[in-house]
Amino acid sequence: MPQYPGPGFTMSLPEGYRDLSTFAFVFPGAGEFQPSIVVKMEKREGVPPLRRYATDQLSIVAKSVEDLKVISQAPTRQGSFESFVVVFEWGPPTKARIRQMQIFIAVPAKSTVYTLTATNLAANFDETESLFNAVMASFAPK
Repeated sequence: MPQYPGPGFTMSLPEGYRDLSTFAFVFPGAGEFQPSIVVKMEKREGVPPLRRYATDQLSIVAKSVEDLKVISQAPTRQGSFESFVVVFEWGPPTKARIRQMQIFIAVPAKSTVYTLTATNLAANFDETESLFNAVMASFAPK
C-alpha cells in the first residue's frame, strides 16, 4: 500500500484512494459562534472548469442546508492560479443565518482543486470579512 505523507504523520492507504485532505482553522469570535476557514484539497484526473466545479459544489451544499441564497459569484485569480469565488447564505428563517465565502483554486500542474471556505454568522460576516480576505489571499499552493 502507498504511504500518504500527511502533515506530521504518514499512513498506508489502499491503491486507488482519493486524497480529500481538509484543514480547519477557528478564529476568536464574539458569542457562541466562532468564525472559521476550512481548506480542502481534491486531487482529480484533470482540473475541471472552475465555474462548473463551483456550481456542482453549491448544488451539493443546497441539498444539505435550508434556504440557500447565492449573494455573489465571479471568476478571479489567486496569485498565478485561476480561481472562482462564491458567497452565499443559508439557514432557516427562525434561526441565525450562516454566510460562507468559498474560493475554488485550480492547480493544473498538480491536478488539484483547493476549496477555501470562510464561515461566520451572516449578521457578523462584515466584521470578519477583511480578516477572511487577508488569510485567504495569503494561501499559496506548494
